[in-house]
Amino acid sequence: MKRILAIVLFLQVALVSYCHAYVPDQNRWQWFMNSRWYDKQNIEFYLGDSYEHRGHRMVETWILSAPSGKSTYTEGHGIFDLDCQGFWAFSTYVYDANTRKQIRVLDDSKTGFHLARQGTYGMKYIKALEQAWQTDPRNQYRNRTTSVSPSMHRRGRLSDMRP
Repeated sequence: MKRILAIVLFLQVALVSYCHAYVPDQNRWQWFMNSRWYDKQNIEFYLGDSYEHRGHRMVETWILSAPSGKSTYTEGHGIFDLDCQGFWAFSTYVYDANTRKQIRVLDDSKTGFHLARQGTYGMKYIKALEQAWQTDPRNQYRNRTTSVSPSMHRRGRLSDMRP
């Protein structure tokens, strides 16, 4: 019996240490997929006002990516258009996972708007933020559904912006 108990304890410790990953402040970050979180404290919901995105459901937030086993993690700032299913990435900050000190900053602001493709992280971010759009009580537009038909946002000028 002692032997079985020792084996079970060993397996439990081994499994916990193997599966342990970086967990950010849960009051600020909302987990939505493997080692990825969005900033639920500093999230902003609004309707787009630019020509191409007028009336579209927009979400501005930070995305934290901290894959387990990596020596770095990133925080990226961007705007997500839920109707066009695309995003603008402004900047990405890379941090040392052990010291939590900033290593470098990547300026993504000149890359422009990108449509998210099915099966990519970009599309997974958009799906998670659509859920936030519908459930966050701070969103005064949450009862608003998509403003354009699915076929509309793949035509015209937006299709020319595909990376």
